[in-house]
Amino acid sequence: MKKLLALVFMFVFVQVSFAKFFAGGTVGITATKEDSGSVEDTTNGYVFGPQFGYDINDRWGVGLGLYIQHNKTEHESGGYTSEIKSDGWAVAPFARFNAVEYGKFNLYFIGGLAFGGVESKSGSYKSESDLVLLEITPQLQYSLSDSFALIADLNFAKFKYQNISGDNDNDSSEFSLGVNSDEVLNTSSFSIGFLFRF
Repeated sequence: MKKLLALVFMFVFVQVSFAKFFAGGTVGITATKEDSGSVEDTTNGYVFGPQFGYDINDRWGVGLGLYIQHNKTEHESGGYTSEIKSDGWAVAPFARFNAVEYGKFNLYFIGGLAFGGVESKSGSYKSESDLVLLEITPQLQYSLSDSFALIADLNFAKFKYQNISGDNDNDSSEFSLGVNSDEVLNTSSFSIGFLFRF
């Protein structure tokens, strides 16, 4: 029995000592204004989404992302102004697979399952929705050092399944798979971030 416990302890120690923890995520602000003469929409918002995880070995890593988001849109039309506020949150466990290494570049595939919710308010009207999202997205990583890397999520090529269920029978589902070549140079189709290993 002592030999078995020693073997298990040694296996766990080797696995944990090899693991490299990492942190990264998303921080951003949004400001848009659309004016078509008689109608003007102004949107301001922010998103904060830290991610934490560890690399199990040279190919696999696992982690958890936590996200909060806020948007406020003001709609002006014919002298009348309305305001829509929305707040969202999500918890997203994920796995990373290192598919290709070339020098300082790595191509990863990130698979995640997110659970969250959104609450929207406009005047006295309020709605709430629940979100379930399954997504696999390629990610390009450039290592600046052993501890710091730049990452780019390539959102124009992905697998995505999303289900939103809300109050007032407002339910929707979305499924997408493939590459959209029209979106390769669209800045909303990729995002750049960082990864810090410790």
